[in-house]
Amino acid sequence: MRRQLTVVTVLVIMGIVAFVMQTRDEQTSEVAASLSTVVTADIDYSAFQQANESDRIVFPDDFGLHLDYLIEWWYYTGNLQTVDGREFGYQLTFFRRALSNPLADNRVSEFATSDVYMAHFSITDVENSDFYTFERFQRGGELASAVATPYQVWLDNWSVKEVGERIYKLRAEAGSEISINLTLTDLKQPVLQGDQGLSVKNSETGYASHYFSQTRLESYGTLTINNKRFSVTGLSWMDREWSTPTDGDISGWDWFALHLSDGRDLMFYQLRKPDGSIEDATSGALVEVDGSNKALSKDDVQLEVLAHWNNRDGDSYPAQWRLAIPSQNLDLIVTPLVRDQEIRGSQTYWEGAVNVVDTLTGLSGSGYVELTGYADDLSYMR
Repeated sequence: MRRQLTVVTVLVIMGIVAFVMQTRDEQTSEVAASLSTVVTADIDYSAFQQANESDRIVFPDDFGLHLDYLIEWWYYTGNLQTVDGREFGYQLTFFRRALSNPLADNRVSEFATSDVYMAHFSITDVENSDFYTFERFQRGGELASAVATPYQVWLDNWSVKEVGERIYKLRAEAGSEISINLTLTDLKQPVLQGDQGLSVKNSETGYASHYFSQTRLESYGTLTINNKRFSVTGLSWMDREWSTPTDGDISGWDWFALHLSDGRDLMFYQLRKPDGSIEDATSGALVEVDGSNKALSKDDVQLEVLAHWNNRDGDSYPAQWRLAIPSQNLDLIVTPLVRDQEIRGSQTYWEGAVNVVDTLTGLSGSGYVELTGYADDLSYMR
């Protein structure tokens, strides 16, 4: 039986702290950072299920929990505009991290919990080049969980809830100053990423995740910044993954989720190795207007970094890209709407709104990019 001593990114203690004390977001993050170097847990990886071909994705069940997997997340990002063209971006993400497999656990204490949750909420104000980001933790149970029917995922009062067929209500707030209240309508069927939903992340170890996306969510509602409310419309994207990570040599990734003005959607992720080379399992998908999709391999996509941005610690992130897919006659320039969209919580990564211009066809677009492993390791994934 393989066992591994792993830093648990303070989710264990912070889940209890948030549950008992209900501290403010900023205070919670400060305590999390101070405790993260001393909290350890002995995780038995063999107690959890590995993603494989025999476990196919089933709807609506797989919107809900997968307690026999180590990690899972529900990832929402979107680009929003007011009627006069003022631009915003947002992210609302829920992470579940298991402490034990409750399907194989004999603990009977009513105080025992088998998992903990972390959520990230951010808003990008493009006009003012401002970026607001918040982090919360909670123990699994009434205050943080997910259900499949009707679909709902929540941590305290941050939530996404199904309110009609393929219609969802998304809410989050940080005090009275920052909030979003959006209605999302899925314009396409969920897209199964990889091989019918099995997305390989490491070609040598066989590590994979189950992965599906809702690539084009028509969005409208309100957004509040510093007590000023804006009516907004736009497009959102949802990614859903669950897995049990195995040891590998991936140091980080560059993930793109883009809406093109002709109605197509593009997902592509590039997995980086410590020596700077790109993992062969790098892949993506081009989703057509009718919801059908074409799988993209590493060889189908040319990704070139055109600019860089340094954070306050001197860590360098890519800050503009050329993303070309010759077989699809696409040559995209992808540019952040604000350079500093770095999440600095218990983990540090970049997650930000971007715009898109196709140099060949004149198409435009918008979307989100996630960059990990440039300023922090991937311990929140372990």
